[in-house]
Amino acid sequence: MCKRALVAIFPVLAFLAGLSAQVVTAAEAARPRPLDLTYITDDFCGVVVLHPQQMVRSPAVAALLKNEDFATVFKEVGFDPLKLVEVLMLLPAPQEAPGARSGGPSFVLRFSSPVDADALAKAMLGKPWKSLQVVPVTVAGKKCYKFEAALEEPAKTEPERRDRPFVPRTITCVADSRTVLACPGGEADLKKMLTGGATKGPLLEPLRRLDVTDDLVLLMAMEPMHKQIERELARAKASPRSSPEVPLDEIALQLQIATIKLNLSDASQSSAVLQAADAAGAAKVDEQIKVFRQSAKAGISEERKRLATRAEMPEEFRKEMEGMMSVAEKLLDALTWAKSGTRVTVTLKGDKGLMGDALAKMLLAMWRPIPARPPKAGSDIPKPADTEFPKRSDNK
Repeated sequence: MCKRALVAIFPVLAFLAGLSAQVVTAAEAARPRPLDLTYITDDFCGVVVLHPQQMVRSPAVAALLKNEDFATVFKEVGFDPLKLVEVLMLLPAPQEAPGARSGGPSFVLRFSSPVDADALAKAMLGKPWKSLQVVPVTVAGKKCYKFEAALEEPAKTEPERRDRPFVPRTITCVADSRTVLACPGGEADLKKMLTGGATKGPLLEPLRRLDVTDDLVLLMAMEPMHKQIERELARAKASPRSSPEVPLDEIALQLQIATIKLNLSDASQSSAVLQAADAAGAAKVDEQIKVFRQSAKAGISEERKRLATRAEMPEEFRKEMEGMMSVAEKLLDALTWAKSGTRVTVTLKGDKGLMGDALAKMLLAMWRPIPARPPKAGSDIPKPADTEFPKRSDNK
């Protein structure tokens, strides 16, 4: 779904040739890099392209990787993420679409040099689900790994047992010595990725034209999402607690294709191109972006007022929240956009490190414990130890 305006062009500065790193010329660096469509099939409606080795050039991201809490996440995945030259997250079309995938996003991990892809593919399953057995299988001639079912499938006449343990269908695949695939939908979905690239569908032509030289690139075909978005809007409007929402859904309904490019080291090089069906749709998008910025800034103001009433909140946590809201305000103030025909192009102006700082604060907040609210004064309920607000490990 269309989220927030970001990204533009950031050329590749260096690449590995054999065993020695060689510097590329400016002309080579500026050359558009097309996306490898090998594993992208017609039942995906969106692609996110990440370049970890480029993203770490942002001082904010480099500092984030040094954070002890954040670093523990990478220890669990079984490999150094900075050896990844590219990560694709492939987003499936909604379930009601014909031939839709049965799982969530699939991943393509591409490394800059050969890795023990066999061990990695097995470890990616074993790490989060230590209680389940991982077994090798072959799909389309490739070595793969999946979870072994704890019980046989019930007969069609047998009622499904409620005590049947959950066995994820996720399967990983050793595509080659530098490429590992992960597919949550099981063998059938993985086989599509291995045997048939995109041949039709709304993503194909935009993907062929897509330049993926930036830190992060997202391309989303919005039309397959429209029915789902309409249902969400209807439920929100019918809710007794309905309140004015930031109109991202309203913007998304006008779009055919959304392309977002993000540069963490220089926010002014970030952009989004929003392609509507016609000029009237583009005019609505243009207006709704203005409403989005106003609504988002109003929401931040209300959140500040709410936090001011929470006297029990530790000052340290309050400062972190205020820092995040200040960065969000800077992003909103940096938004600028222009309409041309059926397209609206959104860009950011301002500080170079703004985008990296925003990402770092957001990710760090995800790993910070959420403080529990202590009982009100005069309550008869004893206050257990775990309701204390957590303190950071670096507190003196």
